[in-house]
Amino acid sequence: MIKAIQHFEAYLTIEIARKYKALGLIFLAMMIAGNTRYFFVFFLITKLLPYDVHRNTLKNILWLPFSRVETFIFSFFFGLFLAFFSGTMGNIFFFGHADLSLLIEISIFYSAYFGILMLVTTKGVDNVTFPILFLIADLIAGSIGDPAINKYQLYSPLYHKSYTHSFSVAAVILIVSFVVYISDRREKWR
Repeated sequence: MIKAIQHFEAYLTIEIARKYKALGLIFLAMMIAGNTRYFFVFFLITKLLPYDVHRNTLKNILWLPFSRVETFIFSFFFGLFLAFFSGTMGNIFFFGHADLSLLIEISIFYSAYFGILMLVTTKGVDNVTFPILFLIADLIAGSIGDPAINKYQLYSPLYHKSYTHSFSVAAVILIVSFVVYISDRREKWR
C-alpha cells in the first residue's frame, strides 16, 4: 500500500511538472458553475493520459517504474480529484454550498468520457476530434423531443437523468477502455 502511494505521488509530481500551465487554467475554468463546467472537464481529460497516448509520450512514463495499470488508475483519479475539487470550490464560491449530486454528476460524466477518450486514443485516433463529435451527438440526442419522454437522457453521461442507469453505462465504458488499454502495448515499442 505504501509503495502504491509513493508511486502515485511520483506520478502526480511528473504530471504536474509537465502540464502545470494547462492544468491550472482548466482547473480555474472548471470552477464556473453550471453546465459549461462539463466542457472544461472534457478538456481536462484530453490533457491527461489520452494526451500522452496520442502524442506517443507514454513510453517516457512507462520507462519509469510505472505499470500500465498504475498509469491508467493514477491518471483517472488525479483528473477526477481535480474535477471534484474545482466543482466543489466553484459551487461554494457562487452558491455558498455544494451538494453530493454535483459529485455524482461529475463522476458519471468524467468516467464515461475518460473511457471514451482512452478507447479512441488507444486505437490510434485523434484524442479530440472523435470524442467532440461523440459529445455533440450526446448533446443532440438528449435534447430531441420532450425531456420528460426522452429515454436517452436516462443513460446519457451528459444528461444523467437517472444516476443508476447513466453510471452503469459510464462504468461499462470505463472498464472496456481499461481492458483495451492494458492489452494494447504497441505505443511502448514505437
